[in-house]
Amino acid sequence: AGAVAAGLAGGLGWAWQRARAPPPDVTNARATLAVLPFKPLAAESRDELLEIGMADSLITRLSIVPGLVVRSVGSVRRYAGADQDPARAARELDVDWIVDGSLQRRGDQLRFNARLLRASDGTAAWSGSFDEKFTGVFDVQDQITARVMQALSARLQAGAGVAAGVPQTNLGGTRNTDAYQLYLAASLNTQPRRADGLRKSIELFKQALAVDPAYALAHVGLAQAHRETLLSADAPTQGVVEPVRQALQRALALAPNLGEALAEQGFSLYFFEFDWAGAEREFRSALAANPNVAVAHFGLAQLMLNQDRPDEGFVHLRLARELDPLSPFLNTVEASYLSASGRPVEARARLQRAFDIAPDFYLAHRTQAFLHRADGRPDLAIESLRRAVARADGNSRPSALLGMFLARAGQRDETRQILDQLLERARTAFVPPVSLAVLHAALGESALALDALERAYVLRDPQLVALKDDSRWSGLRQEPRFVALLKKLKLDRYGPGLAPS
Repeated sequence: AGAVAAGLAGGLGWAWQRARAPPPDVTNARATLAVLPFKPLAAESRDELLEIGMADSLITRLSIVPGLVVRSVGSVRRYAGADQDPARAARELDVDWIVDGSLQRRGDQLRFNARLLRASDGTAAWSGSFDEKFTGVFDVQDQITARVMQALSARLQAGAGVAAGVPQTNLGGTRNTDAYQLYLAASLNTQPRRADGLRKSIELFKQALAVDPAYALAHVGLAQAHRETLLSADAPTQGVVEPVRQALQRALALAPNLGEALAEQGFSLYFFEFDWAGAEREFRSALAANPNVAVAHFGLAQLMLNQDRPDEGFVHLRLARELDPLSPFLNTVEASYLSASGRPVEARARLQRAFDIAPDFYLAHRTQAFLHRADGRPDLAIESLRRAVARADGNSRPSALLGMFLARAGQRDETRQILDQLLERARTAFVPPVSLAVLHAALGESALALDALERAYVLRDPQLVALKDDSRWSGLRQEPRFVALLKKLKLDRYGPGLAPS
C-alpha cells in the first residue's frame, strides 16, 4: 500500500490544462481552499502516506487554478487522522472551502469518498465516491479536481478574469512510486530547518533523483535544502552554489515554467549574486506562473523590505504566511519585520502564533529576544537567546547574537568566551565570517569586524543582503570600509529599509 500511496501522490507529474495565472491582485478577494489529508475508513489498514499523498497531489493540481488560493501541504499535515475536524481546520486555516475525504483498500481495490465543504455553514457543495483499482488512482485525482473546479466555477470566473484552455504546463512531478516516497521523506526533513534534518533531506532528494532523474520538483527540493543549510547549518557558500545551480538548471530544463524552480532561482540571484533586479524578476516570474508559491512571496517580500518598499513588502509577507499559516518560520519572520518597523503589538501577536505552532523553534526565541530588548528587559532577552542557542543544533548565529546582547549588557567576558569558542571551531570547521564580525563589533574591535565582513562578501554570505539596516552594525556605519562595502553590494542606492530583528 505504501508504494501505491506514493504512486497516488505521484500524480504530481501529470500536466494540467490552465490559463497562465496573472500576477497576484492583492486588492481583490479570491476563493481560499484547503485540501485535508484523506481519512482512513479502517484503522487497521491505515497508510499515512496514502492519506497525505492524496492531499499533496490535489493541492499541487489546484494551486495553479486562476482565482484560487490553496493552502500548502505543510499547513494541512497536522489534520491527518481519523479524528479530523474539517470545521476546526477551516477556522484555523482561514479558508472559504475545505476538500476532505476518506479512503479504504480492499485487495487491489481502492474506494475514495470526497467532498467540497463550505466553511461558512459546513454544507457540501459537491460530494462523490470512486471505486478504482490501484492503476486508476490518477483518474480519481483528475475527477476530484474537475468536480471541485466545477463547483467553484462561478466564484473562480469572477475572480480570475482569464480564459481557460491555454497549453499544458508541466507540474514537475514523477510517475515513479519509489522516487515519490523518497521525495516526501526528504520534504518532511527539510521543514524544521535544522542542520541534522537538512543533511538527511539532501541525501533523500539525491536518492529520489537517482531513481527518477526527470523529477523536477525533487531537483527544486534539493536546491532549497542546500540553500537552507547556509543560514541553518553554517554551511560554506562555496559548497552550496554549484549544487544549487546544477539542480535548478535541470529543474528548469524539465519544467521551464515551474513556479517553485523560478522562486529558487530568485533566491540564488538574491543570496549568491547580490543581483537585486534579477532576483525580483525571478520572484515575479514565479508568481506569474503560480501565485500560490509561498516562498516566492516570501523572497519578494524580503527583497522589498530590505530596499525601502515596505508597503508591497508587507503585503507579500502576509500572502506568504496566509498560504502557509501554520509555518513557524513565516510567522516568526513576519513578527521580526513587524518589530523592526516599530509595530511591537502586532509583532508579539504574530510571534505568539509561531510559539503556539512550534514552542521550541529557535528563530522564534531569537525574535523574542529583540522584543524583550525593545521593552528594556535585557535579562529576559539574554534568557531567550540562551534558549535559541540550545535549540539551534550548533548554528553559530544565535551564539553570536547572544554575545552581542551580553556585551551590551556589560558582560563582555562571556562575549569574549563565545568569540574564542567560535574561533577555535573555525580551526577545523567553517564558521560564517558574519558570526565572527558580530562579536568583534560588539567588543569594539571595528577593524577585525570589517575584516570579517569583507571576507563574508568574498564568500557570498547571504546575511549581507540586509547589511545596510541590520542593527548589529550600528557602530560601523560611518566607517569608510563599511560604506565601501555597501557600495559594492549596491545597497547605497536605497533608502532606509528593514532588517529582521
